[in-house]
Amino acid sequence: MKREKFIEVIEVLKNKSENISKLYALKIDMIDYDEPYSIVISTLLEEVYGKEGNDWIEWYCWENDFGKGTLKAYNSEEKPIAYSPDSLWELVEELRKEM
Repeated sequence: MKREKFIEVIEVLKNKSENISKLYALKIDMIDYDEPYSIVISTLLEEVYGKEGNDWIEWYCWENDFGKGTLKAYNSEEKPIAYSPDSLWELVEELRKEM
């Protein structure tokens, strides 16, 4: 996937997540509506980037709040990875090439 398209996908996921959180704060639970789409998106990303690549995408998005969380990840040379949509794309593209 081209860098620009990947970053666009991450931004759409981020906006969707923020909107779902706002609705939940208003006591509107969208999980039954949102979950099937999340499964489809995850399945497609795994098809493109493999299990390991999709695991990194999910880590960045959901476990590290789209890079705003406190979690940090480093490669074997102790350089930071997956700290922005751009660096996440670089990581998953490398993993895709190794598939």
